[in-house]
Amino acid sequence: MSWLNYVLLGKVYEMKGMNREAADAYLTAFNLRPGANTLYWIENGIFQTSVPYVVPYLDKFLASE
Repeated sequence: MSWLNYVLLGKVYEMKGMNREAADAYLTAFNLRPGANTLYWIENGIFQTSVPYVVPYLDKFLASE
């Protein structure tokens, strides 16, 4: 998986209340980052954007559980 997949996985874990798994996913994403500005990009690109806009399939996935 790419580093961005781990960021999105961490966000899913965070939304489910699984904070320990979210932290693991975020740390893995940070360790796999392609450049020095990645942490800034993650903070501004993911956390200040609505999750359904970033991953629209997530609503269907969470509704099916």
